[in-house]
Amino acid sequence: MSERFDVVIVGARCAGSPLATFLKRAGLSVCVVDQSGFPSDTLSTHMFQLSGIEILQKLGVLDGVLASGAPPITDCYMKFEDVDLSGPPRLRPGDPNVPMLCVRRITLDIHLVDAAQKAGVNVRLHTRVTGLLEKNGRVSGIQIIDGDGNNGTIEADLVVGADGRLSTIARLTGARRYHVLPSERLSTWAYFRGVAPQRVARVFYHRLGDDFVVAAPADNGLFMAIACPSLEYLDAYRADSEGWFKRSIAGCEPVADLLAGAERITKFRGLTRFEGFFREATGPGWVLAGDSGHFKDPTPGQGISDALRQVERLSAAIVRGFGNPRQRDSELRKWWRWRDADAIQHYWFAADIGKRGPISPVMLEILRGVARDEELRKDFLDIFIHRVRPRALFGPRALASATARMLIDSRKRPGALADAFHLLAEDVGRRRKALRPRLTEKASVDETHLDHRPAVTS
Repeated sequence: MSERFDVVIVGARCAGSPLATFLKRAGLSVCVVDQSGFPSDTLSTHMFQLSGIEILQKLGVLDGVLASGAPPITDCYMKFEDVDLSGPPRLRPGDPNVPMLCVRRITLDIHLVDAAQKAGVNVRLHTRVTGLLEKNGRVSGIQIIDGDGNNGTIEADLVVGADGRLSTIARLTGARRYHVLPSERLSTWAYFRGVAPQRVARVFYHRLGDDFVVAAPADNGLFMAIACPSLEYLDAYRADSEGWFKRSIAGCEPVADLLAGAERITKFRGLTRFEGFFREATGPGWVLAGDSGHFKDPTPGQGISDALRQVERLSAAIVRGFGNPRQRDSELRKWWRWRDADAIQHYWFAADIGKRGPISPVMLEILRGVARDEELRKDFLDIFIHRVRPRALFGPRALASATARMLIDSRKRPGALADAFHLLAEDVGRRRKALRPRLTEKASVDETHLDHRPAVTS
């Protein structure tokens, strides 16, 4: 059995369903396939910020998500060692009064899938991709097997991989990765019931020594807490996950107080080993969106907002070039360049936040300078909302100023120059990599895929 659509999207979560909705609204015929049913869970930090919330509003699902009981998070507890960067995010005229949200994927994704179905998108669940179709050197569709074991094909002018960091479409197209970074921490989280509601809903980021804690109130009256120990402690953590989790949380007093009388109602879930990366985003007849094409350290919780922002831009690029394959290829390559330029500084920023070990002394001094200035503190929080680029606060000028302050202070002087040169060399190296990415086909240590099946020529 074979069918045809303008676009077929593989993956129905926070990249696939929103993209499908935007494309259907633009008049294209769209099919979405996903091997899961909904509602269903997936590994995710569950947090997203204003830049993604604005897209939920455009999709018409924000009210439904808020009705799930997820409180608008309007304040941040943000501490790195002794540096306090806490405060409310900056809102601008016209912004939704919802700077941040923490919503379980079992709740969020069903709203996105329902919105796509209501828009008229053909959604196929419990359907797995087994191969690609090709015609005249272009990807022209997918091979599938449904939940009943029936084989079929779906032809399309464009195949979109929105199927996550272990993307089947990325593997089948041979999309190579670049700027690959191994994880230095594991992330483990659980949900708690019985946490007293906060007068003002806050998200917590607390890094002390080698401990890192992230926490926030979520939907359905639950509270999520995440512990991020260094990867070197993985075996010890596995031996006593409850003990490790409790010790990490105890280092963040306000979160420990909130959880003191609460009941943990879920198992610990987590991501133990992963790699951050960019992938080649497009080729003849295909494009990758969301985590399929770019995955960063999840500690700052940027992935959902990134995916939503990406697909709004991607939908416009697809529509602009849809009538002509060459024009569409050109528009998708432009979108790829935009994606990389938009994401690269935040990619390194997330990697720096997720580094194990003590924070660099010069970086701490930069953070102290930010903490002393109310506007700079808001700029720092704007980085998480994707309205300020990290280099605006952590670039060479800030590095030079912090180093100078440390050299003047005899207590901070030892090692300051060496640390500064290390940070400067790292920054220069990253900028060179951005100009000349090193492409690799090497799979991540934790990637498991279906057996490779060759493309079928139609």
